Amino acid sequence: MTFLDYLNQTQKIKLEHINIPKSIWFIPEKCFANCTALKEIDIPDSVTIIQSQAFKNCESLSKVKLSNNVTELYDTFTNCINLFGKLTCG
Repeated sequence: MTFLDYLNQTQKIKLEHINIPKSIWFIPEKCFANCTALKEIDIPDSVTIIQSQAFKNCESLSKVKLSNNVTELYDTFTNCINLFGKLTCG
């Protein structure tokens, strides 16, 4: 069970910024799904896999920085309507 599993839906909706520790190597399926207040995320070099719909419906997400180490990226950003053209790698 992860930290986000302990949060109820109301708490997840209020998350605006998340610091992903460098010890994390993958982001599980739907981990941050429906975090509608989430605006920006910097995914560290240690992350190599981002599973399906990890950020689904994060409507406020407008900036994502990925490292070149991400080797598996599925339908991760479904319905992230403010993210179009703002995903950077490297």
